[in-house]
Amino acid sequence: MKIKYSFWLIAGTFYLALAVVLIYGFLKNPRMLLLSQLLLILLFVGLIYFYRLIIRPINIIASGSDLIKEQDFSSRLTAIGQPDIDKLIGVFNKMMGQLKEERLRVREQHYFLDLLINASPLGVITLDFDQRISSLNPSAQRLFVGSETTGRLLAEIDHPLAAEMATLKPNEHKIVRLSGLHVYKCTRSYFIDRGFQHPFILVEELTHELIRTEKKAYEKVIRVMSHEVNNAIGATNSMLNLLADNLRQSDLAYSEDFCNVIDIATERGSNLSRLMSNFSEVVKIPDPARKEVSLQMLIDAVRLPLEAECHKRNIKFTIDLPTPAPTINADIIQMEQVLINIVKNSMESIGRDGQIAVKITSNPLALTVEDNGKGIAPEEQSLLFTPFFSTKPNGQGIGLMFIREILLNHQYQMSLETKANGITEFRIGFK
Repeated sequence: MKIKYSFWLIAGTFYLALAVVLIYGFLKNPRMLLLSQLLLILLFVGLIYFYRLIIRPINIIASGSDLIKEQDFSSRLTAIGQPDIDKLIGVFNKMMGQLKEERLRVREQHYFLDLLINASPLGVITLDFDQRISSLNPSAQRLFVGSETTGRLLAEIDHPLAAEMATLKPNEHKIVRLSGLHVYKCTRSYFIDRGFQHPFILVEELTHELIRTEKKAYEKVIRVMSHEVNNAIGATNSMLNLLADNLRQSDLAYSEDFCNVIDIATERGSNLSRLMSNFSEVVKIPDPARKEVSLQMLIDAVRLPLEAECHKRNIKFTIDLPTPAPTINADIIQMEQVLINIVKNSMESIGRDGQIAVKITSNPLALTVEDNGKGIAPEEQSLLFTPFFSTKPNGQGIGLMFIREILLNHQYQMSLETKANGITEFRIGFK
């Protein structure tokens, strides 16, 4: 029962009891009538006064409690003319003002934080208390395109990056390299939510920065080496050729044997010079002259030489091209060289008696080259596309560097991996 109702019940009972006593007294002594009426009036006025003095402040406090319960921090209580109560009301109104400002400040901070997270190039993955993914910002969503993520454990997601992140411990970070090209820095941390540690993971892509740094480093090395080697080889070969000519014109014994040795040394020097020239060509790849090109035109330009070479090796070469053929915005000459290099790598992986399939899909727009060659060892997978790395015993890694530079200049996505079924796939994503 509310206090005001209890007050009126008790006061009413007391008032009636007093009225009965006074009436009884009046019946005993009629002269007490006027005094009884006066006492009853004074008692009624006193009850009203005490009601205003006690119950009204209680109602004010109850109103304040309702405002807090409804989180209505904009309303204020009105002073009632009682110094003690008015002081309490003043403190309450000040508290409500502070709560309003604090809530506004928190909302502004949350809004700013949401904008910052959504616009951040860092992937932000928030986990719930059961270690399941509760939210991803746009950058993180782009990492897992095509994968169902929300509400799942990281270990349950069929993506190599998710598998690496699942092994992270609190406050741990690691560098993850996927397909030898994409490099990510993953950091696991937490924030406090309702007194508990709420985990989240930051994913920073280092691919472009790493490639830019690598390119600056090896461009400078190749230029210096090419200059020094070509100068030295040119001068050495000139002197060796002059010496060989003089020996051939002389009557010295064993002159022919010496000339053969000189020819071998000259040829080795020329091979070294050609090797440096090949490295220099990778550095000097021009920017693509892009235009709208049909993938049918690209395939037709390389089909005959590739089919002829595959026929020599008894390799079945197939092309799966949708109708009508999609178009891309590319440098047709450079893309021809890319496709030739990819298929040649597949031929060398197979050797003889195998299959190579070139497939083009429209949604998403992509080109894949699949082969059933010896494949790529797991320990080599993370080193693919690294400058000068090659899976061939005597390779220099120029082919993959050449492919990487052209596709990066076109801003195309690429991946190279051997799948669980033993098929090696090189994929170029045009969007």
